Amino acid sequence: MIELQGFLAKPLTRREAVRFLGAAAGSLLMGKSVSGWQNVPMAVTAGSSNIAFPKGAVIRAILADMPPAALASGPVLFHEHLSLHLAGLEEHFTDDVALMIDRVKAAGREGVSCIVDAGHADMGRRMDALQRIAAESKIPIVASGGYYLQRTYPPEIATKTADEIRICSSMKLKRSVGVLWARSGSRVGN
Repeated sequence: MIELQGFLAKPLTRREAVRFLGAAAGSLLMGKSVSGWQNVPMAVTAGSSNIAFPKGAVIRAILADMPPAALASGPVLFHEHLSLHLAGLEEHFTDDVALMIDRVKAAGREGVSCIVDAGHADMGRRMDALQRIAAESKIPIVASGGYYLQRTYPPEIATKTADEIRICSSMKLKRSVGVLWARSGSRVGN
């Protein structure tokens, strides 16, 4: 098993610090709750006919594949952290899965149609927690993949090609949620 390295185990580079501060400033500007999403000007609104998806397109949510139209009822929160436990932290509020279920249910009541969890294995994301949050909240959750910062990459990444990394990531995803994929009859990478 790969040992997690903490987010702040090494000092941030100047570039990483500027990115972090920019993200924090953007988050502050967006407000503290999802209830303000209705006031944000959007290029495409729910029900707009300007978006076309290829026939058979699917959204690979944790619990089931969905057609894109299933998410047309409201906004998608595309960069959330529903399970995050960075090394070096004793506790993180996302460790309280019941709290996260309540927060996701509240987002659903506000009209959110789907949440994309932006965590990764090297950030301490727990797939079992995401599965429980999705099942109990009834809000579809899509889990992102990959690695967060180069300094947290496993050593073997440096020797792999981009295709080898993609294949390896797909295999890890299959193993982590294989039972759910098998139940839905879907395969990662289709």
